[in-house]
Amino acid sequence: MNFTNEEFSAFERDLKAATIAFCSKYEVKLKKMKLSYGPVDFDLKLTFEKDEEGVNAERIKFETTCFYYGFEPGDYLRLFEYNGVEYEFIGFETSAKKYNCIVREVETGIRSKVNEKFLHVLFEQENEKVAQASNQTTANMDEINLLSKEELSMLKIKLEKSKRNEKDWALIKVAFMGKEMLTYRPDSANTWIKCVNGIAVEDNFLTVFTSKEAIERHLDELYAEGVMEGTVPIVSYQFEDIIRIADEKQLSVLFDIDDELNRGYYSYDCDSKNMKVVIMTKRN
Repeated sequence: MNFTNEEFSAFERDLKAATIAFCSKYEVKLKKMKLSYGPVDFDLKLTFEKDEEGVNAERIKFETTCFYYGFEPGDYLRLFEYNGVEYEFIGFETSAKKYNCIVREVETGIRSKVNEKFLHVLFEQENEKVAQASNQTTANMDEINLLSKEELSMLKIKLEKSKRNEKDWALIKVAFMGKEMLTYRPDSANTWIKCVNGIAVEDNFLTVFTSKEAIERHLDELYAEGVMEGTVPIVSYQFEDIIRIADEKQLSVLFDIDDELNRGYYSYDCDSKNMKVVIMTKRN
């Protein structure tokens, strides 16, 4: 009996799934699979890629190619759901004219190709949902579950300590959990400040604030420096949602940044997945 398209589609899916354990064992990635067949035989070519130590080759290729298709580096590993299946966006098939975006099923690791216009529409719809869900402005900030004055005072005391122990970090974590943070949405034309999932990104940090006074002070600084023009919406996100976005986008978080250098700021490090204090000595 001759091979059919349906048989080879199933064969290709099963083969991709079967390589997951192999790739994990040898720390390689399946870069490309080329499968061609005739009535009774087929040819198969697998191309694997091994990352250099400490370097994510897949991410680097994404970041150097994404602008050509109208995406941003922050879209690498962006999660989305389609027909009940969760995918992550991992790269591009530059030789393809139509199905030129590569996505990967989160659960199985199976790769598929989709059209760039499809992803743009999907991401835009997702951004609109996020905006509607989190669109809290200064007009109704009294209803937002921000940190209390007592909690802010405690965080300031811990921040100014020369060294923080496990008990300190436990108190800091408790203070942040369940609270909402403020951020702003820069204009899309702003070349200095980007926006990822509705959160401002400065110097490659998701930038959020623990109080109305802190974000207004920072915006005043941006206006004075000529970095910002016009009014920008101030929005709120729950702390846990900010951390989830940080992990998905591989971006660390910086809290309450201002123009004062050589002092400590609270930060969430996406690599270690821990809160820490960073000393800002220079801003781009």
